[in-house]
Amino acid sequence: GKIENLNRMIRELDSALLRSNAISLAFPFPFWYKYSDGKMMMLNDEYCKTYHRCREDYLGKTDYDVWDKETADLYKKNDELTLNSQLGYTVTHDSEVDDTIIIKWRIPGLAKNEYYIAGIAVPFKTIEDVRRAT
Repeated sequence: GKIENLNRMIRELDSALLRSNAISLAFPFPFWYKYSDGKMMMLNDEYCKTYHRCREDYLGKTDYDVWDKETADLYKKNDELTLNSQLGYTVTHDSEVDDTIIIKWRIPGLAKNEYYIAGIAVPFKTIEDVRRAT
């Protein structure tokens, strides 16, 4: 079903992105990693193009340093839902880009009880194409 496909897609993305920063930097969708405290660890070129926030604007900063309070509150809430999610991921509508969904998932960190959040913004059309192909 759809959920298994999404689960599989997230697992495959996760291992591919973790294996190679080069893949994620050249990845065709906005992609980012955050620390669980909300500080940005990494974002790719597509993120810069789509959201007009680049590495120098964002790395080591939280959403509150970069976005207005309402947007930052929403992103923080979604990050918390992701960190606490039973499934280990969340799917939400993108508040900034129409017809796009945000998939965020939790990645275990190196220390015990430490997690990172990975996020990707995917157009609906792409998800539909993936569903048709599977």
